[in-house]
Amino acid sequence: MPKRITSEEFDARFDVGEDMDEYLDYDAITVDDPSPRDVLLSLPEWAIATAEAEAKRRNVTRRAILNTWITDKADEVRMHIIA
Repeated sequence: MPKRITSEEFDARFDVGEDMDEYLDYDAITVDDPSPRDVLLSLPEWAIATAEAEAKRRNVTRRAILNTWITDKADEVRMHIIA
């Protein structure tokens, strides 16, 4: 069982380069399956136009922009649920 400390203590110790192994429970770590799945997505025209404009600005595909936006939002929601 790892030692328990506050998140502030953890951050401070990590920031100065301290070995953090004694504070981590490696048996409890899970890794999400990163395998992508294709989905069919219907969006309003304004959302598609916004994604296309952002993709052009960044010189990437519309698909890459939508993937990034959706993944970022999903991570944000997941972190809120976990906290």
